[in-house]
Amino acid sequence: MDLTKAHALDVKEILAALDVDPEKGLDDLRVEELIERYGPNQINPEEPDPWWKNLLRQFMTPMIYLLAGASLISLVMKETLDAFAILVVILINGGIGFVTEFRAEKALMALKAMISPTAVVLRGGVIRTASAASLVPGDIILLEAGDVVPADARVFEQYNLGVDEAALTGESLPVDKTVEILPVDTELADRRNCLFSGTAVVRGSGRALVFATGMGTEIGRISSMLSTVSKSATPLEERLARLTTLLIKMVIGIAILVTGLGILQGRGIVRMIETGIALAVAAVPEGLPFVATMTLAIGVHRMAKRNALVRNLASVETLGSTTVICTDKT
Repeated sequence: MDLTKAHALDVKEILAALDVDPEKGLDDLRVEELIERYGPNQINPEEPDPWWKNLLRQFMTPMIYLLAGASLISLVMKETLDAFAILVVILINGGIGFVTEFRAEKALMALKAMISPTAVVLRGGVIRTASAASLVPGDIILLEAGDVVPADARVFEQYNLGVDEAALTGESLPVDKTVEILPVDTELADRRNCLFSGTAVVRGSGRALVFATGMGTEIGRISSMLSTVSKSATPLEERLARLTTLLIKMVIGIAILVTGLGILQGRGIVRMIETGIALAVAAVPEGLPFVATMTLAIGVHRMAKRNALVRNLASVETLGSTTVICTDKT
């Protein structure tokens, strides 16, 4: 039976397909079996990168590549002090970025751990409160005003039940729910006999039979599509990349120009090549990445004081440049 078309099925058919007694609900043993089959009722979060990948990412920028090249050239030319100084700048810059983002990530994980959604469910003939993550297809949930719908479910009992589905459909007015069977081709926004995970009950009460959980819910499908969207560079990262490209062209041009002029004047080729390279290295702004990172870190710190957590340092500049925020709802 295709439960994605639950709106077009009689509740008795769904109960029979899921082997559920409407008077007792599922028993604990059956719930464990279904959790093994369907997994927990959770939207799969994006797997966080291991700490070493986050640390490595701090050094994977064009400007850092340029500085690393300058440090290597200084070392080859036996300018050990300059090479060491540039290397220290690179390490400090990466360390500040890593520590700042690591702290923000830890704070976000702590906040998530504090939030444990629950649901009122009928199991073994007893109405109880259970973790929303433990819900499985076949569970009978009880809802009333103020509750957040924990999973996609088919309504089979309702008393003036109204649900705010703005988070899913954008509809500003509460949707009046019904128990009536609807046509198979009914659009999602018009499936008034179904409840959808993440929406909110604003009035009345009712009972519903869960038919989809986790990534099988409508909100889960949306999450799957969003997870395929590639991350783009922030405006600051794009500008720094352009600046780095310009600097590379400039230092190469300076090195070639100085070397060429020196050779034309009859000076030693090796000496002029060394001079050209030295000038090119000197033109590299070693302090720029450090200053940029420190400025962003200060921004993150100030926002943290106002209870705003920033996971990515470069996002601070993007947020500061925002002039208009478009939102569907207040």
